[in-house]
Amino acid sequence: MIELNNLAVGELPQVMREETLMEGYWSLVRDAAAYCAELHNAGVRCSVDVFEVAADAERMKAIVAETMVPGDYILGLNRLLSHHRFKPISLGKVEDADPRHIRALESGGLRNTGALLLAARAESDRANLSAETGVPLGELDRLVTAADLMRKPGVKATKVRLFTASGIRSLKHLGEQEPRAFRSQLEELIAKTGIVKAIPTPKEVMSDVYWARLYPVIISMPEP
Repeated sequence: MIELNNLAVGELPQVMREETLMEGYWSLVRDAAAYCAELHNAGVRCSVDVFEVAADAERMKAIVAETMVPGDYILGLNRLLSHHRFKPISLGKVEDADPRHIRALESGGLRNTGALLLAARAESDRANLSAETGVPLGELDRLVTAADLMRKPGVKATKVRLFTASGIRSLKHLGEQEPRAFRSQLEELIAKTGIVKAIPTPKEVMSDVYWARLYPVIISMPEP
């Protein structure tokens, strides 16, 4: 399931800022643009490449010598990208999942969010899956949207409920939002409906939106 979150190193600088990183990663902010460009040019172009370099002492030495990017910086990137590594969860743990529908999907070998995303990327895939399993197409769309949003760590049931209620259909769609305007939209929605107890902080919203822009586009959803 590498493709579900194999983030591009060359695009990381857009999230390498204090407004979108936990404080423990702020040391990566300085020189992020230059270092990420050097790593990209040396062939360290995505998350998997960073993981491989960090695990191979000899390759690490070679990359440091070629790029002049400090080894500690590469190890910091490795920790950051490991934190953002996709972790599939059981479909039964998706909020409000109907046990009958989950059993139908599991009988077809789809037991977690990663398997569902890979099997139901396009509208035609979901239509076929609905016909094969008896799971209503609308419910499949809901499950796939939730699975896609939860590729980003920190986006769990509460945020999925909030984001989808605001009209968000995918990580790609989330990444298309303007953070300040989107947070205002969420604040208004919460005030009207009480759908969740608290509005996400400005930093949470900015982090979710900016990171969403980096994740590979996996699913296609019709316009609401």
